[in-house]
Amino acid sequence: MKLASSIVLCWTIAGIAGLTSCLPRPTSKTVDLTITVEPTGKPGTYTVSGTATNLPERSQVVVQAIRILTPLSSDRLEPTYSILGRQTATLSQGAWKTTLTLWQTAPDGQYREAWQRTRAAETFRPTADVRFVVTADVASQPQAVQSQVAQIGPTLEGSNVRYTPDGEWYLYADEALPVSLPAGGTTPPIVTASELNGGWGDRTGPAVNTTSGKPPDLPTKQKQLDAPLSTTERVR
Repeated sequence: MKLASSIVLCWTIAGIAGLTSCLPRPTSKTVDLTITVEPTGKPGTYTVSGTATNLPERSQVVVQAIRILTPLSSDRLEPTYSILGRQTATLSQGAWKTTLTLWQTAPDGQYREAWQRTRAAETFRPTADVRFVVTADVASQPQAVQSQVAQIGPTLEGSNVRYTPDGEWYLYADEALPVSLPAGGTTPPIVTASELNGGWGDRTGPAVNTTSGKPPDLPTKQKQLDAPLSTTERVR
């Protein structure tokens, strides 16, 4: 007779010799979060896809493309990074897929990465690789599946499971790919109000707190952005 493969926890019921009560012991689930990056053939645009096992259907992952920047001078400057693109992808039958566009169009029509349109271009040198990062945590989930993800989180195991300094769990995977800097250009864009005043827009309104500081391997809490990154998001 074959023994059941699941592990059970049993104990003798007090006062009734020979009778026991058995309950299934909570089992861990190994999460397999993968990421694959492929160029689309369109300049600066990449298809990013992967799998995320043991997460509920319609869960969401956040996908980012990050370029590390090193200072040209060591004079009180530390390495930083620029988020070139960010999208949210929804899990369907254990798989997810999205497209990231890493290039923006400068006012003169030339293609540029976000950091190249700021003062960082004068003080930092880009690495040859771009890190494509996928993360998932409870806070980034839709309301419909947030409670489910919160419940299974403590049971997840594997190299994809990470923890914040506050002890909160999240899932993480990345892939580095050599990505050349933009070349060429297109028709100059129409200047919008957000691009006025050197990218600061209309400064007559109230000030906005734009502080950041999270390292690039922590899960983002921001919503999906389909529009180009604003100046305050270009270099973090």
